[in-house]
Amino acid sequence: MEQFRLLTHAYTRPGAGPVTSDGWPGWSAFAECVGHFKVPLQLLDDMVDGQQRDLLPVQMNSFEELQHYCYQVAGVVGVASIYIWGFSGESKAQAMAIDRGLAFQLTNILRDLYEDLKQNRMYLPQREFDYFHVRPADVLDRRRSTQFKDFILWQVQRADEYYRRSAGLDQLISEDSRAALDAMTAIYQGILRKIERDPFRVLRGRVRLGALSKARIAWRALGMSRRSTAR
Repeated sequence: MEQFRLLTHAYTRPGAGPVTSDGWPGWSAFAECVGHFKVPLQLLDDMVDGQQRDLLPVQMNSFEELQHYCYQVAGVVGVASIYIWGFSGESKAQAMAIDRGLAFQLTNILRDLYEDLKQNRMYLPQREFDYFHVRPADVLDRRRSTQFKDFILWQVQRADEYYRRSAGLDQLISEDSRAALDAMTAIYQGILRKIERDPFRVLRGRVRLGALSKARIAWRALGMSRRSTAR
């Protein structure tokens, strides 16, 4: 991560001299992309800060702490993406991009709840575990209870709120990029709906969409892309 930070800094700041990473040409392409689309450099610094947290055991105590982490690892990705796609609405679009990123990350956290806890990564806040009278050990023991079901469904509702808050984002990005956002959103929302239908599913490991569901989403995105290109 520190190497990534140094390379990012060197490639994206004027006058920083050439930097290589074992001859991998991807760094040059990365720097060119950042410069061409004028991606704010602070986003990259924030992202690295968030990713570094995952290198150590994680325990969140409050939603404010979780929200900040989600911003660092997903919200900034949302904002960087719309700079590449093209957008209008300035601050409104950026706020929606952050919310969509948070919605995706909250979905990820539910999807990977069991696997993350096995690796000492507790992203859902301890205060919320306590409020619903659920323990992280209950997840590792795959213990089903009404309290656990309510806990997960409450998390689903919160993620849904972030999807609702960002519902107009697709109208603010360039038309030829909407298919990509639509496909990403459909995949993540599909995972969230699976969890909503069966909250105990997260106790069995990572929740995934089936191949048929993914194929339908890809087919719809392809159709959207073709219609956009034809205009």
